[in-house]
Amino acid sequence: MNKIYITTLILTLTIFTGGCTLTVPTNTNDNHTSENVQKETENSVEETENTIEGSAEESEPLELTEADLDTSTWETYTNEEYGLEIDYPKSMTVFFDKTFKEIIISFAGKGDGTQYSFDVNKKPTEKFYARTDDQESSYDIAKRIYDDYVSQDRGIHFQDGPDTWYWKVETVNGVDYVVAIGNCYEGSENQSCAYIQWQTFIADKEFIIKHAYVYDLPKERKTVAEDLLNNKIDDLGVQVMRKIVESLKFYER
Repeated sequence: MNKIYITTLILTLTIFTGGCTLTVPTNTNDNHTSENVQKETENSVEETENTIEGSAEESEPLELTEADLDTSTWETYTNEEYGLEIDYPKSMTVFFDKTFKEIIISFAGKGDGTQYSFDVNKKPTEKFYARTDDQESSYDIAKRIYDDYVSQDRGIHFQDGPDTWYWKVETVNGVDYVVAIGNCYEGSENQSCAYIQWQTFIADKEFIIKHAYVYDLPKERKTVAEDLLNNKIDDLGVQVMRKIVESLKFYER
């Protein structure tokens, strides 16, 4: 698989917020000690700031297999601060990036294989954000647009602008998500990339889970986007993403 450089979509009036580029750093220091890594759960989920435990030896990226679709074998990650639980394939690892407030599910330290990022954006308080009549925080804008989208019909919608993208509203386990397909970027002339994002709001928090799907040209982006939104893509990474979303449990409802 060609190395994918994922750039966060920046749209003037879209649901995308946060403005940071996801990276999964690796540590190649053989003297790596337990001071760099904290055990967060009994399932040995490691919490790091910007460092994850890796190997000094280069290795091929790990990929998902059909066995990873069996959710009965999955592990569970719990984050009490954000009030959520996420199930994930046991072949993968969960890391919490304190700097960017991202939960990252990946084959950590194994190259550029499949990964998912989970952002949590809290509603700003007066202490950190002084709102005026003509100013909104990024959270306020995203929530307003989300509420507008959820109020519309459940078909596929098209948005043209700096980045062309498609979206629809889907309810999973009683939670309304705005599912959006946008552009991401990579270095192959024979492939293109669709950025899949599920977004919802629970108890003054915005939750966004993201994944990049790479496909061979000359498939048209519109066709790919519609197939992704209609669950017609036969791709393990996309299928696992849906199962991760279906596993989500929010305590604050």
